[in-house]
Amino acid sequence: MKTTFIYFSLYFFLFSNLIAQQYVPVTFKKDNYFYNHTVIEGNSLFNLQKIYACPAEDILNANEGIERGLDVGEVVFIPVHKKTITHIVSSNESIYSLSRLFSVPIDSIVKHNLISGNELKIGQRLSIKDAIIPILKEVSTNSEGNLKNIPSNDLTSSLNSNLMNDDLFVLHTVQSQESLYTISKRYMVSINDLIELNNLKTSKISPNDVLKIKLKEENKGDIEQRNVPPSQKTESIQFPSLKDKKSLSVALFLPFNLDSRSDINKSISNAAIEYYMGAKLAIDSLSDLGFKAEFFIYDYFDKTKSLQTILEQKSFLSTDLIIAPLHQKEAEIVAEWALKNNVKMIYSVTFSNFLFENKNAYAMVTNNNILLEKLAVEMITTKKDQQLVLVKSGNAADDLMYQHFLSAFRAEVALKYNSKIIEANYDNYKLFTKNGRSTCFIFLSNEKEKVIALLNHCKENELFQVVGLKEWIEFKEINSEIKNKFSFYYMAPSYFSYNDPALKTFHKLYRKKYNADLTKMACLGYDVVYNACKYFMTDEVASRGLISNFSFVENPDGKGFQNTGCFLLKFEDFESKITFQNE
Repeated sequence: MKTTFIYFSLYFFLFSNLIAQQYVPVTFKKDNYFYNHTVIEGNSLFNLQKIYACPAEDILNANEGIERGLDVGEVVFIPVHKKTITHIVSSNESIYSLSRLFSVPIDSIVKHNLISGNELKIGQRLSIKDAIIPILKEVSTNSEGNLKNIPSNDLTSSLNSNLMNDDLFVLHTVQSQESLYTISKRYMVSINDLIELNNLKTSKISPNDVLKIKLKEENKGDIEQRNVPPSQKTESIQFPSLKDKKSLSVALFLPFNLDSRSDINKSISNAAIEYYMGAKLAIDSLSDLGFKAEFFIYDYFDKTKSLQTILEQKSFLSTDLIIAPLHQKEAEIVAEWALKNNVKMIYSVTFSNFLFENKNAYAMVTNNNILLEKLAVEMITTKKDQQLVLVKSGNAADDLMYQHFLSAFRAEVALKYNSKIIEANYDNYKLFTKNGRSTCFIFLSNEKEKVIALLNHCKENELFQVVGLKEWIEFKEINSEIKNKFSFYYMAPSYFSYNDPALKTFHKLYRKKYNADLTKMACLGYDVVYNACKYFMTDEVASRGLISNFSFVENPDGKGFQNTGCFLLKFEDFESKITFQNE
């Protein structure tokens, strides 16, 4: 009994200290510990389970009557899920300060880490068993937050005594599938800074490791804490569903330009018509499945009615989903309206700026940075038995692509593999062909003359392979000159081939409907309309479309969702073929 009293008293002291530090209070009752969350406006059960990473069922069981709704000012008891974490010791930390921070007895830390004496070494890894994660009150009032990662700008005086006043520190608990590279991108800090601050001997980290991250004052407002999406074929996007609506109202903006007799761009108009033809078949497919939706088609190049006039119509306020214009200027106008009115926005094409000010924005086409990251992973996993040579073009315009590819490659290597890459330039890359090894040359440039010269150098030797960019297939010297029978690999966001079995069936339907050959633009229209609308009406996450893979992840800054689905294609015999598809 005496031992129990001392143990309980120690916890009472620790929790009292947490309250003083402006943490969410923790109480002990019914043989369990609970965060005491005070409800604010905008809180919901869905919101609380996201904030505290606690299943809704557990919250319901701990709070009788909560299923009827939450009242502002009400105290909700959130069950504490203790965790065993790995903490890397920083300067000025002690066993005592860590016991206060994670609400565990000093004896427990000593017992599970075989510590002799009271001193800890900087960089030492400690296993903290049954840790209670402290949560700042300030963060608990953020209805968008996810508190698996711990903002700790107000820890203990011993932790902060050596910190600059204009810095913010965050304790981040490493999740599965995370690497130093992904964490550095999320918090906008360098990998070297993470290694130095946490006294890491290597760049390898493991799930449940706790990293200290130093954020400058100017970055504080831009950082939100989130989970890394699990590595799987499709991602479950958690935003309010439209599935309970009896009928969905969808606005589709296309550049038909049908009423203009001057300065008409026929190629743009034809593309819009093809997109609409594919979209119309998608609408028919949705109807056949029993989904009810009203589609309103708007020509945003209509000179008799401006885009702003369309948006100002009262009837437009009932719109549930917008498929954005295909042009940047017009997309920005519609995006501003969608943000103001909290309407979901779908982008069918990539823009230099994805216009992701709206948290409900979805990019259906995988952007170039993600393609480079996926390419880096593929080079490591599929070309591990080859000599990898990254050939730098020497063109400053290509530097960002090379840097992004190298960062992703090194991060992936540090996480799982022991692959190496040779960095060469265009003037000396041939030196690496003289050792008789099977070699893969990676050339991330669109300088046509250098591309053709590299392909010519490699095409006669079966030991050499070339990896390039999707834009190469547009070069007539590559796709139409019989003498240039080139072969190379590239990563692409979509794959369109009349020989694809799934596409053959759809092609027959398309010809029967329109007496015309299927186009890539028509497939894009079908994929976007069918998959986006089906998801928002059913919560069923799309995977493979006609020409696209769909795997959505939330952007690190919280501004919308990005498709990460893509294909590794091989261009051979004047045709691209799938070698790998990431879903």
